[in-house]
Amino acid sequence: RINSSGNVGIGTTSPSAKLDVNGDVNITGNLDMPDSSLIRLGSSNDLQIYHNGTNSNIVNYAGDLVIRNGAADKDIILQSDDGSGGETAYLTLDGSVVETKFNKDLRVVDNEKIIAGTSNDLEIFSSGASVHFRTWSGDMTFQQNYNDGDIIFQSDNGSGGVTSYLTL
Repeated sequence: RINSSGNVGIGTTSPSAKLDVNGDVNITGNLDMPDSSLIRLGSSNDLQIYHNGTNSNIVNYAGDLVIRNGAADKDIILQSDDGSGGETAYLTLDGSVVETKFNKDLRVVDNEKIIAGTSNDLEIFSSGASVHFRTWSGDMTFQQNYNDGDIIFQSDNGSGGVTSYLTL
C-alpha cells in the first residue's frame, strides 16, 4: 500500500515511514551470488550490514559505532558458543547495577596491559617471561579486608611445589 504521503506499507495499511514493514524481511541477494546483498545506510554507505557466505558483518566507515540500550535498568549482553553447542554470556554491560561483568575468563595476550586510572596509574601485564605490576602515581597499597584474613606470599619451592614464604 502507498499512502498519500508516498509512504510504502508492506503488511500494514497505514505506513508511517518511507518504507514500513510489518513482518519478517528476507534479503537473499541475486541468484548468482545469494550471499552478496548488503544493507547500506548513510549518504556514502557509511554503515553496512551483510553476510558474505562465511561471516556476518557490521562495518562502520564514518564516526563512532554506538550500540545503545535505551531501556531503563537493562543490559547489553554479548553471547557466543559455550564450547558444547549452547550459548552463554561472555560480556555483560549491566545497566541496573552500572558495571561491566566478564562472565568468562579474560585473557590478555603477552605484552598487552590491563590499565587502570585516568592517567594510566596502574599497569598489569605479562611479558611472556614474567608478570609486572607497575604504578605510576602515589603509594601501592595491598589491603586485606576479610575478618582475620592473611596476606600470603607464595613461590615455587625448588622441588615442583609451592610454599608460603611470607605471611602477614
